[in-house]
Amino acid sequence: AGFHPEFTGRRNIYLNAALLGVPDDNIAAMEQEIIEFSELGDFIDRPVKTYSSGMYVRLAFSIATMVRPDVLVIDEALSVGDIAFQKKCVERMNEFRKQQKTMIFCSHSMYHVQELCDTAIWLEKGRIREIGDSHQVVGHYEHFCNSKQRDHHEPLDINAVDDRKIKDCRVISTTVRSLDGQEIETVEALSDIILETQIEILSDNVICNFGFALMRTLDDIMSSYLTTDLNDVPKGPYSKGEILTVRTRLNAVAMRVGEFYVLGGVADASGLLWYEVKLSKLIKIKPNKGVGSLIMKVEWDVTRG
Repeated sequence: AGFHPEFTGRRNIYLNAALLGVPDDNIAAMEQEIIEFSELGDFIDRPVKTYSSGMYVRLAFSIATMVRPDVLVIDEALSVGDIAFQKKCVERMNEFRKQQKTMIFCSHSMYHVQELCDTAIWLEKGRIREIGDSHQVVGHYEHFCNSKQRDHHEPLDINAVDDRKIKDCRVISTTVRSLDGQEIETVEALSDIILETQIEILSDNVICNFGFALMRTLDDIMSSYLTTDLNDVPKGPYSKGEILTVRTRLNAVAMRVGEFYVLGGVADASGLLWYEVKLSKLIKIKPNKGVGSLIMKVEWDVTRG
């Protein structure tokens, strides 16, 4: 909306609506509704140049939505005004959606993008980086933002093997599996997965500890799981030539966006000397609705009194 700064808010209503192709008679009929929706009160008869940015956007949004256009472009309208006015804006936009009107909503609020938009466009330096389902695009955008906050690292080499001097064991592979045993490379948030590593014993009478770690980079370990303090996990002794399959079930994966590797390893009886470690393929979290990098499994309860 382009307002004339010297004109009052009321006069700009007529000017703007006329530019949108609304006849004067129709504008007069809508005038009071526009003023009431904008909540400008007596300021409607003051020059627009005296308005704050919030007042300016209130009036612009009120005019644009009152004339019921076929295509509505909104730029950060929900970043101004109090909660009550923001609520009215959301209700007005939902009316447009129900009427099958086209709405282009520009915002940095990922929550509102997911709630109001079916399709999202991620722009980077003026070019479209991604277009698609709003939940999926928001998930990729949030992962990108989270990644920028960390130091840049080269992608991890999934075939990397430590140069250990002691070779009592060898890690054959590390994989992530669904509960039915299928190897997977994408994970649903809050789903249960199996972390699995296969180990070959290279000497006799070997006592082992096992471990897994979820990591974004070698310097960014998110969580780890070790057997050193567990007494119910068989640790040997094992004999040369034996092949061990070590699994642990990870319940309700708490990542909402992003990607990670799984590091599987085998250590000595003390848990201090790691014989060998190996990385899984890169695992990606499937895009889902919400905001924030984590998601927790919760139970709701509402009671009266």
